Amino acid sequence: MPKNGSMPRTASSSIRVSSQIRKRVAELTLRLQATSQQEVIERALDQLEQSLFWEGFEEEAKAYLAAFPQEETERRHYAGTSADGLGDQR
Repeated sequence: MPKNGSMPRTASSSIRVSSQIRKRVAELTLRLQATSQQEVIERALDQLEQSLFWEGFEEEAKAYLAAFPQEETERRHYAGTSADGLGDQR
């Protein structure tokens, strides 16, 4: 195994999933015109990881604003200042 802890792309292993999950992955492989079921699973995991990242980001942002309530006032002030003169410029 490489030093970063991930398995090489050529290595494979098995995971147990229900027949319903196998069917869903197979159907998505066709529907997405993916090259393999592995691609479908990787895409799904990527989206899940991205979703979890943004959930964590939002939680941290809320905690930050709760700890520093003056930040919200400053954001509103500077957002208004930044928008000055940006009306319809067509």
